[in-house]
Amino acid sequence: MKEFSEKYNLSKFYAYHQIPRENNIVEFGWVEANEIPLYGPIIISRAPDYPDNDNAVTLADYREYFLKLTSFAPDDFLDKWEPSPREFELFWYADKPDSEPGLHGFIVKLAYLIRDEKDFEHKFEKHNVNFSVVNWDLGYEGEDQE
Repeated sequence: MKEFSEKYNLSKFYAYHQIPRENNIVEFGWVEANEIPLYGPIIISRAPDYPDNDNAVTLADYREYFLKLTSFAPDDFLDKWEPSPREFELFWYADKPDSEPGLHGFIVKLAYLIRDEKDFEHKFEKHNVNFSVVNWDLGYEGEDQE
């Protein structure tokens, strides 16, 4: 873990977490973790303006987060909404009117990043935070690709 953290200058690790509440409501999001599994793809988030917040989350945890957020697996989400991004935008804000502007675009980009895992074309930036995929155990590093 230390070698991985030092190589990517990471200050934090996060894990997906759910908290069941009353009336079948489930709160979900991220909790800070001491370490994450280093096998399989890992999404690294870098904020150049806030380097102390550079962090890593397993792609598996991002899949769970995406499913809870959208009620779709990334493949199913893209099958439904990729042909009609404007329709998705209208649906998203009708269903979640308090969402921040532009969140729908982040969700689409996140779906590509999760689905394609190592398709470096889909690394992206949101609110000056760069998201990319690395795979410590297989040796590919999406963030270093052009």
